[in-house]
Amino acid sequence: MKRLKHSFKKGMAFVLSLVMVAGLVSAMSGGANKVQAADNPGTEPSVSAYATKTQLMDGTFTPDSNGNATTIGKLVFGKKSDGTTAQEWYILGKDEGVSGDNTIIFAASPIATNQVFENDWYSNKTYDSSFGVYTSNPTDVYPNHYGASDLRVALKNMATSETYFTSAEQDLMNDTTVTTKDTKNNNVTYTTTDKLYALAADGSGSSYKTIKAGTSDSTVLAMDSYRSSGDWFWLRSPDDGFADKVLLADPGYCVNNGTVKNMSAVQPASNLNLSSVLFASAATAASSDTVESHIIASGTAMTLRFDGTGKDIGRVTYNTTTGDIKVAKGSTSQNVALVVQGNDETNDWYYSKKIDASETLNASAIKSALSLSSIDLSTCKIWLEITDTDKLIYAVNADKEIEPINTTYVTKEQLMSSFKPYSDGTAVNYGKIVFGKKSDGTTAQQWYILGKDTGVLGDNTILFAESPIATGQVFNSSISNKTFESSFGVYESVPTEVYPNHYGASDLRTALQNMATSETYFTSAEQGLMNATTVTTNDTKNSKTYTTTDKLYALAADGAGLSYKTIKAGSSGSTVLAMSSYWSSGILFWLRSPRDINNGHALFAKRGDFVYHGGVYYEGAVQPASNLNLSSVLFASAATAASSDTVKSDTIAWGTAMTLRLNGTGKNIGTVTYNTTTGNIKVAKGSTSQTVVLIVQGKGTVNGEEKDWYYSKKITGTETVNVSAIETESNTPTSIDLSACKIWLEITDTDELIYAVNATEGYEILDGANSSWTQNSDGSLSVRGSGALSNFVGVKVDGTLVDAKNYTVKEGSTIVTLKADYLNTLSVGTHTFEILWMGGSASTTFTIKADSSDNGNNNQEEAPETGDNTPSVWLFILTIISGTGLILTAKKRRKNLNTSEK
Repeated sequence: MKRLKHSFKKGMAFVLSLVMVAGLVSAMSGGANKVQAADNPGTEPSVSAYATKTQLMDGTFTPDSNGNATTIGKLVFGKKSDGTTAQEWYILGKDEGVSGDNTIIFAASPIATNQVFENDWYSNKTYDSSFGVYTSNPTDVYPNHYGASDLRVALKNMATSETYFTSAEQDLMNDTTVTTKDTKNNNVTYTTTDKLYALAADGSGSSYKTIKAGTSDSTVLAMDSYRSSGDWFWLRSPDDGFADKVLLADPGYCVNNGTVKNMSAVQPASNLNLSSVLFASAATAASSDTVESHIIASGTAMTLRFDGTGKDIGRVTYNTTTGDIKVAKGSTSQNVALVVQGNDETNDWYYSKKIDASETLNASAIKSALSLSSIDLSTCKIWLEITDTDKLIYAVNADKEIEPINTTYVTKEQLMSSFKPYSDGTAVNYGKIVFGKKSDGTTAQQWYILGKDTGVLGDNTILFAESPIATGQVFNSSISNKTFESSFGVYESVPTEVYPNHYGASDLRTALQNMATSETYFTSAEQGLMNATTVTTNDTKNSKTYTTTDKLYALAADGAGLSYKTIKAGSSGSTVLAMSSYWSSGILFWLRSPRDINNGHALFAKRGDFVYHGGVYYEGAVQPASNLNLSSVLFASAATAASSDTVKSDTIAWGTAMTLRLNGTGKNIGTVTYNTTTGNIKVAKGSTSQTVVLIVQGKGTVNGEEKDWYYSKKITGTETVNVSAIETESNTPTSIDLSACKIWLEITDTDELIYAVNATEGYEILDGANSSWTQNSDGSLSVRGSGALSNFVGVKVDGTLVDAKNYTVKEGSTIVTLKADYLNTLSVGTHTFEILWMGGSASTTFTIKADSSDNGNNNQEEAPETGDNTPSVWLFILTIISGTGLILTAKKRRKNLNTSEK
């Protein structure tokens, strides 16, 4: 038993030594490692399961120069020859030879089979103009001539047949002009223009493994990347050596040739007009009261979703903090479905629910339905959709929920983010600013704030005139066509002439350009704040779009009539305004959009109503949009600066327009601080020669009602304004919390812009300033500062941060007590003391006095212990030595025991 107890003691000593060493190693490496559960909120959907309009056009799906697929993406569009089976198409990206937003699509499998290239395989055909466009027309052509072929006739019939494509789908198919060789006539080339066309190849044989799509044949497809179901399919290129042979594609292998009378598959290309497309998705909407939630299999084809603005589908918003998705069904008679699509970092998924009214869905329901660990709504795609009577799917994207804000004072960030309307054109926050003058040169012009335009560089916001800036303006005084000039706009291909309703050539645009450079409307400094915006407009004469770039521009609309109740601002036209929300004084004002079916009419908008149309020679109001450069802006406020020595204080009515305050750093305006404990606002005027004004703005109970209010006072030197003085003014609350107020100094500079400097929180020492402490005494030293304990950061003595173990801190406002052990380490004499809070600090001094009973050693100075300076490595070494000593002692005692037991 004695030996057992002895061994136990030895073992425990050794274990304790190891524990000490392990603890020090852990401390030296920054503490014990923390194990955290993986946070797996998911990512955005894969591009092959959800693609934006931009991704459908850019290089996302375009094959590389060798024809190899970079990313495979497919669309469902139309039907096969049975009129039932959906046809799938590879997405190949934009065709630069086709105007507007578009993408090339190539059938992923045959749309039809058993099609001859040309039934009359043994006779040449007399040339007809329907065969194609030549530089010099030939006399006749071979049976392998694509323009004259039965294959081309079949493709034309498909493009106009509802067996294959609905009427709405047919309207989405752009004509594509392609070039083909005529081997009968010295291999000259000719062009054909159709909605469906066969692809081309350079030759046949095992070395020819690519085929070509697009107007210029520049989109090369490697057949081992873009393979079909295995059926050979017709190409449009003739075989150079035979009058009755053309080329065929052998999917996944190479190009071959065959006689024109043979039967092969039809696997064409087309081009889709994407101008009204929002995105494409592989999700399927719920069509009944049963929720649909599924994993999306790899390779599932997507379906286009079109812009549902104006379809009264409804509104959907999401809140990333609460996880709530709020849905309100619109007045549409179609079934409305909510769709949420995401990716769990392994699989694409979707959740869909039929919506019958207004409801709130939490992300937890989606999580549960799909057995997901978590969901991040910010990475999901969320929308409402309907399938309309034209069999196309229309959608409205979800908006991130906007928090209601005080619109009498807004920060630069809020100017950019808090005023953008929802996708249906309505807004939570209405904000207006004063900027420029009306045509009389006196009346201030007010503008709605619409948030950042992502098509304009830097910090900016879109503005839309709240009321006409001018009246009595014709769209165009001439009703004749105009010969095109480069000043009319930028085109992909330049037209010869334009209609009188062409915005780029209009008197309206000229008037807007003149306003933007006239000091009647805008000061020179204001003109410097206006960004140029590039907008796109239709040219109905030439069936094209063009862009104009100006500082003031007219808004756009999609059409005229009772169903058109929104107008569009911004460089992309994506900022939609519901006229029932953003109404003017009631006058008809010009839009830039032409009337599609009348070359002498353009579109008007009317307050709270809908879009009209009228002759270009009518007189209408001018109510444009612009874009403001906010790079030097601090905030905007509806408060008014005192203009005399009399204090100005008042309430601010809802809807009062704000004025921009620009960053006044470098203007020598002065400084202003506030202290929430004392209620003091300390102001010091700078060296500026302009009148400096203090403004305090807040919200509180005034005469029994909740009101926005402001207090304004001219500052001539250095002074202190106590909050009690503000509380006694008329139209201010009787109790004011400075921490909830906005406080600043401002000047109106010689450029007529307002420049401001914001107040900073000023902290003070309230108790314990200039205290003293005697060495070796039992007491401590306490100092109370005015900052809130919640903002406390730390303490410095003589400029060095003090370790938290050397003091205590408690509320009231912040009371710091230095411990006696720490004070004894400081030298006799005066020391600085500083309490640190977020955003500021307050300082004083204290004195260390000598202990007179310390036998003359009281002048010894010791370095202040402002942190734990004992090197960890030495503690580690000492522990190793200690452990080694324990082991050696144990060995020696064991030896002695063994000797004594013999």
